[in-house]
Amino acid sequence: MVQWRGVFTAIALVLIATVSASAQGQKYVGGGLAYNIDEPESEFGITALGWLPVNGPSGIPFKPMVLAPRFTTLPGLDYWQVDADMLWDIPLQAQHNFHPFIGMGVGLVHSSFGPNFSDNTPLLNFDFGLRYARPTSKIQLLLDAHYSSGLDYPNTMHLNFGVLVPFGQ
Repeated sequence: MVQWRGVFTAIALVLIATVSASAQGQKYVGGGLAYNIDEPESEFGITALGWLPVNGPSGIPFKPMVLAPRFTTLPGLDYWQVDADMLWDIPLQAQHNFHPFIGMGVGLVHSSFGPNFSDNTPLLNFDFGLRYARPTSKIQLLLDAHYSSGLDYPNTMHLNFGVLVPFGQ
């Protein structure tokens, strides 16, 4: 059974991190559906995420950079994952509606199956995807693959489809 108090706490932490981050550029908060590709079962989930432009150190060629806190849960299971990923929002030469990104980060996954198994495992994450932004709309669509590798947890990939809504600035 999903412990909803923990789920809502993690969503609140993602939102607080998104609101409190200081950066130049438009900040976004959003959410969407996740499809967890896992063996032996695949499950649909829910994702909450932030999109925060950050000022990286000078001399780094990968700019602009984005901090992307994320929380994913699979409602049918006692499973949740909290991530903090740094993304490179790849600049394109011409103006396009599609904006590719790639990055990596860290996370923590919790899973509990039955009364005898519960696990919390640190993760290393790899991300790649696209944002779609219509010139006449401030809302953006997001499609990405989020691969996580843990020390004693099976590797997972979430395919996410979501919406980013601007706030602040």
